[in-house]
Parts: sequence; structure tokens; C-alpha cells
Amino acid sequence: MLGFIFLIGVIGFMYLIYKFMANNPSENKDGTTAVRANIIKVNGKNVSITAKLNQTDSHIFYFSDLNQENDALDGKYELLHFYQNGSIGTDLVVKPAETVTKTKHGVTRTVAGGVIGGIPGAVIGATTAKKVSATKAPLTTTVRDPNNAILIFKDTTSGIELSVELSLGFMRELERLNKFIEIKSEFK
Repeated sequence: MLGFIFLIGVIGFMYLIYKFMANNPSENKDGTTAVRANIIKVNGKNVSITAKLNQTDSHIFYFSDLNQENDALDGKYELLHFYQNGSIGTDLVVKPAETVTKTKHGVTRTVAGGVIGGIPGAVIGATTAKKVSATKAPLTTTVRDPNNAILIFKDTTSGIELSVELSLGFMRELERLNKFIEIKSEFK
């Protein structure tokens, strides 16, 4: 019993850590908040950059810790729009379809056959019992993975617009980005 309580406590603690890590952006030393981003396009050009998307108190964004240089991502930006291209649904079969066969009236027919014909009658009565089959439908679930997110920024100094497309691997990443940006995404 003590082991079971300990196991429940460990699972609960792990769940709290997961919820905290999955939904909260990190805080930088300078007081800004940041979220990791996998950038796949900048102004329509394919790139493969991982970076931190940082947000200041005045809702101005900037990129840091880029794994490769990109001049378009230098500067501070105001967010104009946040688009999300829907999601891809994948159906997973959790439990396959199952056919269950039950014998009905087997005991009754065995007794009746035994009364009428003895042991051979009981065997024949048992073999004539009705068999009823029922098929249980498969248990399925749908896993939804979001498509890419598109952020449209405006450079605070030059006024030039910048389109940044982020790769999202899980709905959790979209929720984290929504919480970080503090606006709901629009569907394109």
C-alpha cells in the first residue's frame, strides 16, 4: 500500500513538472521572456535556424542564440499577425477490433440430451448449443500535430515587414507559443 501511494506521488510530481515545463516560457537574466523556436522560413526563403524568440515588456520581440547568422533576424520587431496553418490529424488504433464468441443454452441442451439419450445424448446436446458472435469496434484516437506558425513582424526602426515561419512539432508547442505571444493565432 505504501509503495502504491509513493508511485502515485511520483507520477503526480512528474505531471506537475511536465505542465510547468511545457506551458511556461523561460525568463532571461535581463527580465525578458523567451521561447525556443525552429525557424524554417524567413521572408519566404528556406532556412533551418534554431533560435530564442525573446519578448520585452513592451511587446517588442527580438531573436538571440541563433545557430547560424541571418541578417534579416537582427533587430527588434513589433508583432503584427500570428497565423497557424491548421493541424494534421493522425488516427491511431489503440485496441484492434475484437470478436467475442459466446455459447448460449449449452448447459440446458446438455442436460436435456442427457435425460433423453444418456451420455451420448448429453454430448450431442452440448454440440448443438447456439454460438453467438459479437464484434467490438476498434478503439481509436486522433493525434493532432499543428502545421507551421507564421509570424509577421514590423521592424521598429525601418518599418520593414518580416515574415518568419516556425516549425511546430506538437500541439503543446502551439499552446506554449500562444501563451508566450499572448494573442490567439489566426487560421490561414
